[in-house]
Amino acid sequence: MKNIVLVFSFLFLSSAVSAQGVTGLWKTIDDETGKPKSIVSVYKEGEMLYGKILFTYNEDGAAAVITEGKNIVCDPKKLSKIDDKPYCGLIFLKDLKQGKGGKYSGGTITDPKKGKTYRAEMWLEGGKLIVRGKLGPFGRNQTWLPVKPEDLPKGFKY
Repeated sequence: MKNIVLVFSFLFLSSAVSAQGVTGLWKTIDDETGKPKSIVSVYKEGEMLYGKILFTYNEDGAAAVITEGKNIVCDPKKLSKIDDKPYCGLIFLKDLKQGKGGKYSGGTITDPKKGKTYRAEMWLEGGKLIVRGKLGPFGRNQTWLPVKPEDLPKGFKY
């Protein structure tokens, strides 16, 4: 009986840690260049998860670009009007709900450059956040890395 209680306690705690682990700051990496692309805040509102671009990196991946734009909502119909980089404040990941096994789904992710919206899933894997955009049975994964202090511009506070 004692072992059963320990197993259920472990499963409950693992689930709770997993739910808290996806929120926070994440560094996205450009699939083609392998260089840093942006810093994203994944946050919870009610039972849903959202993602907002806090700042982007220059093309060389060395320096952060921060703009004045705040609270820009990612509306694909308006993306042509805000298609001027660096998308600071853009909410591009919306309405993900926690499902089974620590996976979040049911929401959408919008590609800021193309203005296309896809179904989204995400989960933790080895301390990294795997974010998947899906269109029908097809999809593409992106691996986001936890932010380290040296990833942030000097004096950046969030």
